[in-house]
Amino acid sequence: MKKLLQKLRRSQVGATMVEYGLMVALIAIVAIAAVTLVGTEVDETFDTVGEALQTANENAGGGGDAGGDAGGDAGGDAGG
Repeated sequence: MKKLLQKLRRSQVGATMVEYGLMVALIAIVAIAAVTLVGTEVDETFDTVGEALQTANENAGGGGDAGGDAGGDAGGDAGG
């Protein structure tokens, strides 16, 4: 293994592999940072939209129950 590393260190192929490795690492770091920042922004946007929809629903008279109670008591009092 030590001989392989020494050979790679001396050869142009080894230097190119190291350069590619560094570029891949840098790209990975930038990608992770971008996803983290964008994910936070998207989460905040969904929170804002959710709060706005909840406020609009409450102001429109919706009690917050998504199902509602449109039918009332469907069975009634059949016994008399």
